[in-house]
Amino acid sequence: MGVPFFERFSGGVRPTRPGRDVLRLARTILGGALIATARSVHNSETGRLSVAFCTSLSDGNLQASLLEFKQRFPQSTITDTFSSGTS
Repeated sequence: MGVPFFERFSGGVRPTRPGRDVLRLARTILGGALIATARSVHNSETGRLSVAFCTSLSDGNLQASLLEFKQRFPQSTITDTFSSGTS
């Protein structure tokens, strides 16, 4: 990047002024993302749902339920074992 973020000294390393700015920004970005992810997982909004069913059962209530689930929890992944190629 062409800018030193850390400088060495006899006791180890310390961030330069640009390094402190980058670290502050990284903490803000990562902190927000980590908190949002933790809350999403805690509230069961993120995760994976695996469903096994016969193709003939994919019409009707099961299909409607899976579509509603995907709309309510868009960050979740739905995996079907026996499908006709749709998920």
